[in-house]
Amino acid sequence: MARSQGISVTDNLYGRQANLPQLPIGKQFWGVWLANTRSPTATVDDPSLNWYPVRVPTPTSSFTVTWNIFAGLNTPYADLRNRPGDYYVFVRFLDGAGNISTGSLKVKVTLAAGYAVPSIRLPALAR
Repeated sequence: MARSQGISVTDNLYGRQANLPQLPIGKQFWGVWLANTRSPTATVDDPSLNWYPVRVPTPTSSFTVTWNIFAGLNTPYADLRNRPGDYYVFVRFLDGAGNISTGSLKVKVTLAAGYAVPSIRLPALAR
């Protein structure tokens, strides 16, 4: 889960249509577009990034989204338990039509050795 604070996104159309609820200035976005990398030198325009849209139900200057730090990194599930180190998450904002923001954020996240990966064990069903 990640928390962002001090965000201000203004759109000239989204959240300002007369027939829909109005979004206040600075809160005119549908969600975020997220991508992960292990490379500290990667830029937001790196073609190897895999981007994913994530809806923000109530756009505000401070919001929380749930995000998988391993998404788009092509890491087999069996290897997820032993991948400590630095990860970088790129964030762009999406309007209601899916247009991305020109501005972006790059956030460094460090996984310490010994972290746990959530798992659920379900019984096998047979017919």
